Amino acid sequence: MLSLQVLSFKELRAQFSVGFGAKSAGIIEGGREMARLMADTLSALSTLGRASPAWTLYTAHIADIIVAGLRRCALVSLRYLRSLVSKQILILMFLSGK
Repeated sequence: MLSLQVLSFKELRAQFSVGFGAKSAGIIEGGREMARLMADTLSALSTLGRASPAWTLYTAHIADIIVAGLRRCALVSLRYLRSLVSKQILILMFLSGK
């Protein structure tokens, strides 16, 4: 049997925070790893001039990777929030008899 429960905004936010906390911990750790890798890369490429076309292409490539990762992260969080809100809307509709 389906258990229906109406959540307050505070309870809904608490549920979202649990999932979001786990995701953000992974993001923070990934960010630290990216910073370490970038530092290693910068030290390895220190002889390459920063105005060179190769450096410009490299930094643009890395920026694209970072932006794509942030976009995916935002979409996952928004989908999760939508799933929580959708469940609450269905429950409210069921309880109101619509």
